[in-house]
Amino acid sequence: MKKTVIGLFAIVLFASITGCGNHASGVGGNNGSGGGGTYIGSKAPSEAKAVGDIVFNDGSATPYNRDLTLTDAQKAAAIAVIFYRGRGLNDGDDETTVRTLGVGFKKSGVIEWCKYEGDEGLANANAWNADITSIKCAVNGNIENHSFTGDKYGKDNLTQIGAFLTANGATDDTGTAAKYSAFYFAKNYKDQVIGRETGSRIISGSEYENGWYLPSIAELSYISCNNDCDLNYYDINQISSLCGGDVLFGLMTDTYWSSTQSEDDAQEAYALDCIECRLHSYYKYDNPVNYDAYACAIREF
Repeated sequence: MKKTVIGLFAIVLFASITGCGNHASGVGGNNGSGGGGTYIGSKAPSEAKAVGDIVFNDGSATPYNRDLTLTDAQKAAAIAVIFYRGRGLNDGDDETTVRTLGVGFKKSGVIEWCKYEGDEGLANANAWNADITSIKCAVNGNIENHSFTGDKYGKDNLTQIGAFLTANGATDDTGTAAKYSAFYFAKNYKDQVIGRETGSRIISGSEYENGWYLPSIAELSYISCNNDCDLNYYDINQISSLCGGDVLFGLMTDTYWSSTQSEDDAQEAYALDCIECRLHSYYKYDNPVNYDAYACAIREF
């Protein structure tokens, strides 16, 4: 396995224990109400969402704090926590759009960025050794004081891979889920069973069933270490656990794929390495059992 260190951040024990920043208070178990009737969270679906809000499948939300409790109905309807709101992750010259991003409460199993089984493998993804310039994102500084240049918005990266392949004389095979499994875990996030009740489907059928995607390295870095320290990975894990989801980040055995092409090697993509708490690039097709690579799914709200 090859990896290239591109950033570094320190884990501060105090922050892991206490978190940092202030969290708006919320009352678990109390449904809001308005002209349109009742809703699941304490904030109406029409109310702007903030970092730390738990989003429910009716579009309402409840701000997280460490004394928060949720009813069973709220836990069953919780789909994401907002980890970012701002303009810093916009691409190009867009300096006005405010984006609000949430991460889902379930991670994939051990997974590959794309498929490669050897030079003659019929199941190979055509992107395994393609230097996909349109989805590159340069990382500047370390993860506690980072900036990113390039493709920071990961929502259309799978589409961009297909367009790049076509433009460079290769077949666009991005419609085959088995060849791009990390991307399709995120894209088909609505099909995941989330929560502790067997068979519960809390996203499929709601207005939020589509629009999920594999984050860029810039977006992924904000999940693990928010620049403003409004919400850190410890809080995200606590919120996910409260809602019946997986422990997502901060585990010393996990690596998370981004949808970003490595700057240095056509066969590599960037990932967040929770083992060493760094951003690395890994072979897209590396045998994932060597280091337990996963995917998460994010969405705009």
